[in-house]
Amino acid sequence: MNDIISCRCFELAQRITTSSRLSTKDRQKIKDILGAYVENMVPRKVSKLCSAKTAKEMYEFARAVILNPESYTGDYERYTLIPTDTGDENGFSEYQRLLRDILDLNGNTDFGERYGFNEINTLTEYQTNVPVSGYDMYAPLLALQTNIGESGILTSDRVRSYVLDLGSMDNPRLIPCTDRQLASLKELLKNAVTGEKTFLLLESYPRAYKYSDNAVVNTVYGALLSDVFADESVSVYAKRAMFTAPAELLFPETVADMTYLRLLFALSERFVKQIIAPNTWELWETFRFLEKNWRDLCADIEAGSPDHFTEVISDEYREIIKSSLIADPGRAQELAEIFGAGFDSPIIPKIWKKLSKIYAFGDGTYGIYSAGLERYIGEMELSNGFFASSAALIGTETDIPGYYRLEASNAFTEFVPTDGADTVSAFDVVPGKDYSLQITTYSGLYRYRLSDVVRIERLEGDVPVFSYRYSGNDTVRLGECTVTDELVGNAVLELWQSGVPVTDYAYLLNDAGDGIIVMLEIWNDDISGSDKDGLSVQLEKLLEEQDSSYRSAVAAGKIKSVNIGFIEQETQLLYRDILMNRLDRPSDLIKPVRYINSPIKENFFVSRIIK
Repeated sequence: MNDIISCRCFELAQRITTSSRLSTKDRQKIKDILGAYVENMVPRKVSKLCSAKTAKEMYEFARAVILNPESYTGDYERYTLIPTDTGDENGFSEYQRLLRDILDLNGNTDFGERYGFNEINTLTEYQTNVPVSGYDMYAPLLALQTNIGESGILTSDRVRSYVLDLGSMDNPRLIPCTDRQLASLKELLKNAVTGEKTFLLLESYPRAYKYSDNAVVNTVYGALLSDVFADESVSVYAKRAMFTAPAELLFPETVADMTYLRLLFALSERFVKQIIAPNTWELWETFRFLEKNWRDLCADIEAGSPDHFTEVISDEYREIIKSSLIADPGRAQELAEIFGAGFDSPIIPKIWKKLSKIYAFGDGTYGIYSAGLERYIGEMELSNGFFASSAALIGTETDIPGYYRLEASNAFTEFVPTDGADTVSAFDVVPGKDYSLQITTYSGLYRYRLSDVVRIERLEGDVPVFSYRYSGNDTVRLGECTVTDELVGNAVLELWQSGVPVTDYAYLLNDAGDGIIVMLEIWNDDISGSDKDGLSVQLEKLLEEQDSSYRSAVAAGKIKSVNIGFIEQETQLLYRDILMNRLDRPSDLIKPVRYINSPIKENFFVSRIIK
């Protein structure tokens, strides 16, 4: 009899939480009638049809709803983590299901037991019980895993690798990565490269070192590449045919700038159909490198030998790379004629006549490179593909470039309003409003705060569609005004569109701390005809047009107008190379410097100012 009462009370509680007709007075009447029964009710018996966990959830849910008529409204359906129909998930969104799955998977881990994952039945309880976290919370726990080999601390899945996230220069972050966590991204990459000859502008991180838990270090793209090559459903021949580069280049022995070798193999291939790069900076610098070094590349294609590759690698590895090349004087001559005619018109469609797709993330801080690529690719369309962090896939691009549909496959996302309001779920975001992000993942990050700021553009049902705005790491507060990379980047981009040949930029506070100095890289360092004061006035006008709070602060004399300086071309690239060599990190992990917020960065960039 108790099991029947328990089931009926659970079903009634579901109806109460999903009904739009019941008032608080109606719910109070239900309590008056059934309260005594519910008070004395016990969980139903465990059986093949009802696990102990399900019995407990049904019992607690029914008591919480029926005995608390003022606490539960019809909106509760959107926040429950218990399916709204017994044995069925109708009305239970992907968003709710994802968090429920993560909590169920990791409920018995050390972290899950500490924060009561198995006791959490609503989004509100999750947000109340589990604290917002940064990397500092995980560092000592990850040290136990990597140094001692402990498992089951953050996730019950096996950690197969630690994905590098740059963090600070002296303390790169290790993000735990599992097969389940990578599955969605792996499927995206596999679908993109299958059947297409692809020029891939990235490599795996050298996997010579394993931690005590047998996990290796890699980058997100390196881990994905490893998965594609390990996929038994794809033949060895198909894997080799996917990419212009041989496997030995995709999985190098050491960290080095592989731009020359990537281009050498890609140029040798006539029928490239698509290019995939981590971002448009990588793409832009690759094509600039090609413009400067095409003669050496053509000579090596003709000889079938990487004679002009100057990075330090072992003799054995150099021989392996050489053995993968085939001398092709005809192709070398064909390319030499194309390059010899100049780069004043888009060169890439001439090199690869079958090229139809280019994937590279080009929003936000990468906007200046996306614009500059017009020199090389002309009107070919650039696709961002997806929006992701080192920890998770967050959105996939819609039919509108730069708009992303929130993913619910591997990261539960919360939204933190930039205006200081309370954190909300995907159900409660407001179109036109800006939010930073918090994610919860299968691999053991919980309410993990990201620096990315997005804007909600629209809702598709309950699913947010967003655009990327800027990184909070590149934000500086000037009085009551916030200067972001979006503000500076858009103004610099408009400067470029007006005819000023800007190729890159960074910014820092002036000596008094009451204004910013924007440092500009100019094409070929040609500043002979540039009026620095005039450009400062032009840039100031653009900044004020973009942001009313900035304009008001300048008008009130609270902050000073912007000044500009010129830095040597390829300053950003040189700084990237220094980080690669010092930290032993691949290029796709390093982002361009925007806000110069440390003495090390300031000393370097100031030393590159053109007097």
